[in-house]
Amino acid sequence: MRAMRTRRERAGHDVTLKFEDEIERLFRDYCAAEPPVEGETKPFFRPKETAGEVWCVDPARLAVFLAGDDAA
Repeated sequence: MRAMRTRRERAGHDVTLKFEDEIERLFRDYCAAEPPVEGETKPFFRPKETAGEVWCVDPARLAVFLAGDDAA
């Protein structure tokens, strides 16, 4: 989220609560279940050893996810 805020600020855009809410909603919609479900293609996950606000991307799931979007 910090990187997205910084990118918007550098581009001269406001960082509104609506922006942050939308990003959080998208993360939750595309966040893998815990424990992971086999065959699931949601690319985001929350690493266990970090704070709750840290989001990560699984490169293998991201590749499958993006390939699925292209096929649709």
